[in-house]
Amino acid sequence: MSLVEHLDELRRRIIVVAVTVAVAAVAGFFLAQPAIALLLNALPEGSEVIQLRVLEGLGVQVRLALFIGLALAMPVILYELWAFVTPGLTRTERRVVWP
Repeated sequence: MSLVEHLDELRRRIIVVAVTVAVAAVAGFFLAQPAIALLLNALPEGSEVIQLRVLEGLGVQVRLALFIGLALAMPVILYELWAFVTPGLTRTERRVVWP
C-alpha cells in the first residue's frame, strides 16, 4: 500500500473509533447517574459533596459519561488498532504479541 492508502485506512479506522466512543458515551450518560450514586454511597458517613461552580455537576456527569463510553468502546478501539497494525507484522511478531 502507498502512504496515501495507509492514511486513508487510518482515517477510516479513527472515524469508526470516534463514532463508537460517541455512541458509547451517550449510553454512558444514562449510566452516569447510577455510577455517581454508587460513588456517593462509598463516601464516609457525614461527608458532603459541594459544587463550587454553576455547571460543575453537569460537567462531572459528562466527564463520567465519556469515561464510561471509553470503557464500553475499548474492545472496538483495540480491534481497530490491531487490525491496522497486523498487516505490517511478520508471523513471528504476531505470535509474540498474543501472549
